[in-house]
Amino acid sequence: MHLTHSLPRRARLHLAVVALGIALAACQSPSARHSELLGHSQAAVQAALGMPFAEYALDDGATVWFYDTGERILQRERVHFDAQGQVIAQGPAWTREAFSAVEPGVWHATEVLQHFGPPVRQRTPRASILGTLTAQDARSTQQATEDSKAVEWIYGFREFNRYYVVAITIEQQGLVSAVDIREDEDANIR
Repeated sequence: MHLTHSLPRRARLHLAVVALGIALAACQSPSARHSELLGHSQAAVQAALGMPFAEYALDDGATVWFYDTGERILQRERVHFDAQGQVIAQGPAWTREAFSAVEPGVWHATEVLQHFGPPVRQRTPRASILGTLTAQDARSTQQATEDSKAVEWIYGFREFNRYYVVAITIEQQGLVSAVDIREDEDANIR
């Protein structure tokens, strides 16, 4: 005889509801699971989530902490503390909406770090879609790179089971000059 058949119908229903609750809790995003942290101190957040991946101070005395959620390193949780060290906001840092809000020519590298944390990697922007064609092109590309000292900060996010790469170009003066959001075709081949 199977165990569930030996239980009364009410007990089986109760077990099914509890199992469903556990399954739904496991599916929640980190933001939903940690929403109970709103209003708590930095010490309480650290006790609940551990040491942050990165921390940044804001001009008004507030701070932001970032936590990796482990989803192909493409998800970061952002926890925003007020000047008194209490959580005032939290949620996913890397979303299309958040990256689309970056304004080239207005935002600086400091603001990018405060909103998204450190990039996954950095690279030098390509001078041409065709790449280097001749030795003269190679010299002019190298000179252009040395002159601009621009760097692309690479981030990413997942949306509707698709992966996207975000390249934010930071000029030598620290000003954002471009934001490029595109599908990560290599990651989406399946």
